[in-house]
Amino acid sequence: NPGNSNRWVTVLLEGTRSTRSAIGARIAVEIETPDGTMRTIYGHVSTGGSFGGSSLQQEIGLDNATRIVGLTVRWPATGFVETFADVPMDNHLRIVEGEGRFTVLDRPPVPLGVTLGAPAGPP
Repeated sequence: NPGNSNRWVTVLLEGTRSTRSAIGARIAVEIETPDGTMRTIYGHVSTGGSFGGSSLQQEIGLDNATRIVGLTVRWPATGFVETFADVPMDNHLRIVEGEGRFTVLDRPPVPLGVTLGAPAGPP
């Protein structure tokens, strides 16, 4: 959300042996906080909303993290576990089951409060 300096990471999983949408996958993000303590934040891929209201990608808030120490994915069908280091914060990531790597997706921010196609600023 705009208006704060909290960190985040968005993870889009793609199953190959598990379901393609990775429903049931579990994500653990270990972060380091400004005072040097470690904290783990968990996510779970599910449909979770009525009428498809929940995105299958995981938007994970990291609060005031200084870095992501590790990101672990447990795939649902096989129980296969992949762990990633040097994960960049404030990015959209795509992880394909079994590839052992992540891809940073280029998704520019969408300006809020601006009507597309209208001139910016006062008339």
